[in-house]
Amino acid sequence: MISHDIIIGNSHIDERGKLNFFNGFNLKEVVRMYEISPSSITNVRGWQGHAKEHKWFYCSAGSFTVYLAPLPYFNNDTEEEHHVKEFNLIANSPSVLHITGGYATAFK
Repeated sequence: MISHDIIIGNSHIDERGKLNFFNGFNLKEVVRMYEISPSSITNVRGWQGHAKEHKWFYCSAGSFTVYLAPLPYFNNDTEEEHHVKEFNLIANSPSVLHITGGYATAFK
């Protein structure tokens, strides 16, 4: 099972400003969208997981870390595959992190 993929974006800068774009990001499966502004850079927000719903993360300012772990109830993987993965998203490096269903996420 694929747990994640990175959709690489690109930028265009000219005298009018900067444009980030994600031509490889198909929004067809997106059901809802949230924008989160943390009250502190030390808080961890999570763990939320879904058996089937996918999640996408994009950093519009600054940076943050996304933590990813499989939901053991939904997966029959071996124990060594149940470790937490970390992904750092940075606003000045446009990319979208796609997480498939069956995983819990948290971020800081």
